Amino acid sequence: MTKNLFTISFIFIFFSANIMFASAKDEKAGRFFVDQPDVNDDHQIHFIYLLASDSSDREWDINGKIEMLVKIINKKMIKATTNNRRNKKLGGPPKKYKYDYNKYGKVDVTFMRVDKNRRELKKGEGGPMGHFDEILFSKGFNNPKKNYFIFAELNNGKNEGDAGVGIGTVYVKGLTDSKLMLLTAHELIHTQGGLYNCVTGASNAHYSGDGTNMVQFGFNLNKNMYIHEIEGCPQLIDSVFLTPTSDDPYDPYEIACLYNIGKYTNKKFLKIIKSKIKRRDNNKSYNSQPRFGSDCRWRDYSRDKDGFFLVGSTVNQLDKLSN
Repeated sequence: MTKNLFTISFIFIFFSANIMFASAKDEKAGRFFVDQPDVNDDHQIHFIYLLASDSSDREWDINGKIEMLVKIINKKMIKATTNNRRNKKLGGPPKKYKYDYNKYGKVDVTFMRVDKNRRELKKGEGGPMGHFDEILFSKGFNNPKKNYFIFAELNNGKNEGDAGVGIGTVYVKGLTDSKLMLLTAHELIHTQGGLYNCVTGASNAHYSGDGTNMVQFGFNLNKNMYIHEIEGCPQLIDSVFLTPTSDDPYDPYEIACLYNIGKYTNKKFLKIIKSKIKRRDNNKSYNSQPRFGSDCRWRDYSRDKDGFFLVGSTVNQLDKLSN
């Protein structure tokens, strides 16, 4: 009996530690500390309201702030993808992002308080410069069919947002609502792998021209960003995280994290694959440059000298590449 109680206690402590670090004051009506059961098995974006151990709780997960914000972003997406006089070069139906909803029909937002204070998060592994990958993975947020988008109660200086394939973050402390809106739209584009290097005008995953585009800081998606005729190059319109889903969608995780480029054999993509093979064959440490567009945020940074590993994986993705 004693042994069984010990086992049950150990399981409970282990489970609790890996799901959340939260005080009793964090327990509030309507708040969820885990990802709620999905209403479908589709690709989707899951939102997280993340606090440091010493962050003040503004209750954005339960007072409707995050839900209102992301719904406005989707209204912006529908407007930006509608084929009208302003966007006459666009084609296909208006689209929006696929969000994770709970059984009550609400946008599913998880509350997460981590066991590091604001100073420690800025300096330590898994903090803003580590894109929170290790923290998310340890707490069970590691579904490759989901993008995890974090609203962090942190001030990260000039780096107000950070995103790549799999994980996006906006550091909300001190942001105005208008800046918060622009940053969210901007970082969501990066979670889709954008802007891919094979897109005309792309420079380091951003657009070198018009500053009113979402991949800069605006709400437009014209000028090659959304749809183009570049052979072998992904189009945002085909992202599997947009609905209605394209007939032939691409998964940004497959491209940036697994190096499964499939039909996307643009010469700039093939050049990157060759570069990765060369680094592998010459026993050189992994380098995030060059890259297809926004890089994979599930990369295990501690193993860069050994190759390209995803957090929690023993597989070197570079070993899969053919010569």
